[in-house]
Amino acid sequence: MKYCKLCGSVRLEEDPQTLPENFERNAFDSSKLIGCILANKYRIEERVATGAMGAVFRAKHTFIDNDLAVKILHPNLVSDHIVLERFIREARTLALIDHPNTIKVIDFGHIENLYYLVMEFIKGISLRTYLERQHTLSVTETVKIIGQVCAAVDAAHKCQIIHRDLKPENIMLKQDRDKELVVKVVDFGVAKEQSIEGQNRSLTVVGTIIGTPYYMAPEQGMTGDVDLRSDVYSLGAITFEALTGERVFDAPLAMSVIVKKITEAPRSMQSINPEIPKDVDRVVLRALEKDPANRFSSAHEFAVELAMAAFKNSPATYQVTTAKLALPKQQLTTMLKREANSDDHTQNSQTSNEENVLERNLTSREEDKNNFQKISSSIMDSTIETPSPIKSEVWLKVPSTESPNLPTKVTEKLPKLLVVINSPTIILVISKHMKKVGFDVHAISNSQSAMNVILTEELSVIILGLDLPGLSGEDLCKMIKTDPKLKASSHIPVLLFSSLDEEQLAEKVKHCQADGYIHKAWKMDKVATVINQTIKESEKALAK
Repeated sequence: MKYCKLCGSVRLEEDPQTLPENFERNAFDSSKLIGCILANKYRIEERVATGAMGAVFRAKHTFIDNDLAVKILHPNLVSDHIVLERFIREARTLALIDHPNTIKVIDFGHIENLYYLVMEFIKGISLRTYLERQHTLSVTETVKIIGQVCAAVDAAHKCQIIHRDLKPENIMLKQDRDKELVVKVVDFGVAKEQSIEGQNRSLTVVGTIIGTPYYMAPEQGMTGDVDLRSDVYSLGAITFEALTGERVFDAPLAMSVIVKKITEAPRSMQSINPEIPKDVDRVVLRALEKDPANRFSSAHEFAVELAMAAFKNSPATYQVTTAKLALPKQQLTTMLKREANSDDHTQNSQTSNEENVLERNLTSREEDKNNFQKISSSIMDSTIETPSPIKSEVWLKVPSTESPNLPTKVTEKLPKLLVVINSPTIILVISKHMKKVGFDVHAISNSQSAMNVILTEELSVIILGLDLPGLSGEDLCKMIKTDPKLKASSHIPVLLFSSLDEEQLAEKVKHCQADGYIHKAWKMDKVATVINQTIKESEKALAK
């Protein structure tokens, strides 16, 4: 990138020979800002990234003393109204989206010609760096990452924002306090607003291409015209690279890549790696269709289809039953190691423990077990007798020489309860109590792992927390009830779990077609009663 000394305009540095003599390299030394206090409250600690538009620094708030990221626009580019407006738009866009998988805006301002954007500091690495280290990712790990990216993109699309430059460099990976993977989509500087009427508000000069050729959609490379499905193509290209270690199209020059996108069909991922499931290959190739009309209509739809294809072809994910809660710590650790060793050898070892936050917390946080009785009575009151759950008896005819026609009664089959809540403590409380009254409990902390259980297990009832990583509980419920591919599971009653007021919860139940709700403040006797009533009503409805 170079800037003009005379007019302050910016040009891409693709062919230096075509640049006029009055263009020169940007000479601003951003390192001089280290040690300075910006706006009397942000102490610049170190430079973490540089680019043609400016630099990103790690800073400390002088009073709170927490780490923040400060993005500073190059002072010499402030005179270019398009560059400046893009910088301002990035701040407004991120504030508008306000999603857990997008970076959070803290502050924005300028001191004379020094414009700055303050954001949360991500202690992690980019997907680009991670792919360079790993080369390829397992299907399970890819689905976890792409699912969260899709959640962020879908949230942006609902705000009529098209990212236009999705690529591994703009996807950050970090771990939360529970060591769970968290994805953050960054760099909305070239994002495009699309009004409800379909009129695009763009800062792009006519004939200019915005984006990265390897990941941009064909229509983006031809005309620059984009819509929500252009981001879907980019998501498909990123997924393709994560699973195969290769780009969809590659060439020495950017224009050659664009030409290939327009004239050639993408390769099958199975032609590169035969171990990639056919269903997963099919989903990704649909996202890479040249005609936007043939792609998925939304990032959400792509994420759902990708997850379903992946879980259809992968071994069952770890499932937590309350029978394991009573095991001594040493015995539980041995069991988990044995299960992890028997898992599919093709899965990345770094992701095997991420499937179940509850089991990891049971082995690493002994206080959860010791302090169990101290949990707030607003969640559980263990002294109250709860109604017994519905139990169904199973009769099997077992061949016998003594009485060949006599059916043999076997152990009662317990009703299966799937709990999907993003809180280890609440999972512990509900699981232990429902086990106590006779339920077989599967406890999971994210919607993607829950999908596999829904597809493979005969469940009696499902409890979904609203705030789940990736696919929200509300969206997952709506998918269970309405998606034709989940028709076999649509009869399973679903209860939403939240601390929202009950009027709001009732509205969400209606919106996603859930069967009811459980409030976080309810005691466990009421929770058990509601679950039992829901199962009875479901059985009556099926009998009709």
